Amino acid sequence: MAKNRGSRSDCVTKNEVKGYINKIEDASFEVTDKNTRHTTTISYADVEKVQGSGLSKGAKIGIVAGVAVVVAVVVFAVGLSRAGY
Repeated sequence: MAKNRGSRSDCVTKNEVKGYINKIEDASFEVTDKNTRHTTTISYADVEKVQGSGLSKGAKIGIVAGVAVVVAVVVFAVGLSRAGY
């Protein structure tokens, strides 16, 4: 976990905590809500999963690959059009 990065933590108690990680300790970490500035201390034992903010690396790679395919198709179509096909 990186400090001061947006995240979402789902706890075993089924409480969802959103905000940025403010403090990291040996047995717990603190998440601060960026709107209310309320800080919640969460024990690592209570965490079910932690998600970072933004798109995953796989999603970013998929978007770049999709754009590259579209550009290649457009270049190919323009080339065929200029060649008279």
